[in-house]
Amino acid sequence: MIEVKRKQDIRETTVLIGVINQYQTEDKVDEYLDELAFLADTAGADTVKRFTQKLDKPNPKTFLGSGKINDIAGYIKDNAIDMAIFDDELSPSQLKNVEKILNCKVLDRTNLILDIFAARAQTSYARTQVELALQYHDGYVESVYSFANCINTAYGGTHLTGFRTALTRV
Repeated sequence: MIEVKRKQDIRETTVLIGVINQYQTEDKVDEYLDELAFLADTAGADTVKRFTQKLDKPNPKTFLGSGKINDIAGYIKDNAIDMAIFDDELSPSQLKNVEKILNCKVLDRTNLILDIFAARAQTSYARTQVELALQYHDGYVESVYSFANCINTAYGGTHLTGFRTALTRV
């Protein structure tokens, strides 16, 4: 069962992270980050800073380039930031790797939305629905990335090259 903690007086600080690519212009990413900031506020977090990076394709290990991820890590450490929220969906291994580098809680857009639902679920039925959604999402993400890895390996590609782009929001 998921544990719902209500923190009405304590607000976490967060940084937002978005990627500019061939499918998303800088203006579009700014619009998405505005929406993400609203979602973060709804979840009880104060947005302190936004980071964006122009990338042709995401890094399979950390989603961002090593220079940008290190810049973000330095900012988080210097300003005691509680959380980093990515506008794009991260694979489970990317989430784990980024958490290790940033040394803070890391969410992607989908997990943030599910957290909002979990915090607002009032009935046992609603809490069960949210838990099922979380389990479905986690299982779905794991299976999609495993499938992508098999396909890319079978056809001579590297881990998620090309396939990850197809999974990002257009």
